[in-house]
Amino acid sequence: MTLADKIISLRKQKGWSQEELAEKLDVTRQSVSKWESAQSVPDIAKILQISELFGVTTDYLLKDNEEAAEYTEDAASPTTEETENKDTARAVNMKEAEEYLAVSRASAGKMALATLLCIVSPIALLLLMGAVGAGYISVALENICVLIGIIVLLFIVGTAVIVFICLGSDLSKYDYIEKEAVKLDVESRKKIEAEREAFRAEYTKRNAIGVALCILGAISTLIGAFTEHEMLVMIGISGTLLLVALGVYSFVTVGVPWGAMQKMLEEGDYSRSNKISDKRLEAISGAYWPLITLIYLAYSFVTHDWHISWVIWPVAAVVFGVIEAIFKVKDKNEKDK
Repeated sequence: MTLADKIISLRKQKGWSQEELAEKLDVTRQSVSKWESAQSVPDIAKILQISELFGVTTDYLLKDNEEAAEYTEDAASPTTEETENKDTARAVNMKEAEEYLAVSRASAGKMALATLLCIVSPIALLLLMGAVGAGYISVALENICVLIGIIVLLFIVGTAVIVFICLGSDLSKYDYIEKEAVKLDVESRKKIEAEREAFRAEYTKRNAIGVALCILGAISTLIGAFTEHEMLVMIGISGTLLLVALGVYSFVTVGVPWGAMQKMLEEGDYSRSNKISDKRLEAISGAYWPLITLIYLAYSFVTHDWHISWVIWPVAAVVFGVIEAIFKVKDKNEKDK
């Protein structure tokens, strides 16, 4: 085994991501990535630090013919949990990895479009209600306008749901990559890391565009808020939804393939330790979002405040983000004990 292979093996035994190891060694993630891809080697000071961190001898790290890890006398041997993580990790070959990444790239645009449709689905209803409120359409036709708006909303959302179901079916065979511990051979890991680095600039650019569009969306709502003309208010809100939808489209088109590579490498939000937390969040999400949908529909139908009730969705997203953050902090605290 080379030094690169040994660093990867030791890091995986601990269940650490490259970011976590970099933080412990006070270096950048890129440095760790270069060590593991054999593009560079740590200096002697970092070799000593790695030796102390993992409790292995420097001879084991530096000699290519040393296959079995030599632990120092005062080092704690790998915990049962770490050994189980290593032993139960599912091996993924390059063919499986390439197929999964190809399916993820192919589904990104469709998933982004379906998400965009969900966000813009209330626009027809909002504009019709604005037209009624501004007197462009007779109040006597208000119920018909509401009905038409709801039909359009349900049709658009239904189309998006069908797309999501089809995409879910395509990706379901790769669920183990997201939910289970996986391991790649060195060559496969190097190839995926190289693909990720080549994609990083596009990922950063699209995220910046998404943020800019969301900010413009907020400005659109503020402009509409400064007028008492109901039609202009609805146009402002609709403009916000459209710009946010375009921003989210930009996020998703690059987020899906980026996330797929992170899942394969078990880094970032998809580190092995985070997969345990994600299983719990998945169970909560399964009940949370249907409940939010029920609240949204019940409130909207009872009050007819469709022009306001859409706020439930961004609020619900923020609340779920807080729940997710609490779980991650809790898991980190448990891990640090």
